[in-house]
Amino acid sequence: MKLFFKTIGILLLTSIFSYANDTRIGELDALLSEQKYDQLLITLAPEKFHKFPSFFNRSTDMKWLHEKEKLGYVPLLYILAYRSIDDNKEDAVKIYAKARTYAFLDASECATPTRIPWNLILEQSFPELYKMRKELPLIYLQGADDALKGDENRTTRPSASWYCKYSTNENLLLPEQATSARKARRVKMLEDNTRKLTIGKDE
Repeated sequence: MKLFFKTIGILLLTSIFSYANDTRIGELDALLSEQKYDQLLITLAPEKFHKFPSFFNRSTDMKWLHEKEKLGYVPLLYILAYRSIDDNKEDAVKIYAKARTYAFLDASECATPTRIPWNLILEQSFPELYKMRKELPLIYLQGADDALKGDENRTTRPSASWYCKYSTNENLLLPEQATSARKARRVKMLEDNTRKLTIGKDE
C-alpha cells in the first residue's frame, strides 16, 4: 500500500512539473512572438530588476534559451550568456560575442539611428558580460570572428526591427539596402576583428 501511494505521489508530482514547464514555455513563446523583449528580460533575469528569481524555472528557461540560440535573437543571446557564466565562462563569452556582433549588424539595417539603442540597455543590464570580455579577450575575439563569418551564411534570421523600431515605425531600410548595409558593416567589422586577433589584443 505504501508503494502504491508513493508511486501515485511521484506520478502526481511529475504531472505538476510537466504542466508547469509547458505553461512556462508557452509564456516565453508568447512574449517572443509579440517581440516583448523587455518582458522577456524581466521574466528570464528577474534579479536584474529587483524581483525574486525562481529556481524552479531555471532548467526550463535554459533549455528554451538554448533552443532559440541558433535563431539569433540578440536579447535572448544576452540573457543566455549571462545565465551561462556559472556553468562555463568561455561559452558565455562566445555567446556574448555573438550577441554584440549581431546587435551591431542589425543596427546597420535601421533607416535612421535609434534614440535609445537596445544594445546599450542590454549592456547596462548585464555588466558582468563586459567584465568577462576583458578577462578572456581572445575567446571573445574568436567568438566574434565565428559570428561574423557565420552571419554571411545565415539563411533566416530575426528582423532587425527589435533594434530599429520606435513606436509603431519599424524604421528599417528597404530589403536590398539593408542587405548591402549589413554586408558593408560585416566586412568592416571582420577586418577590425581580424587585426585584433592578429596582434592578440582586444582594443
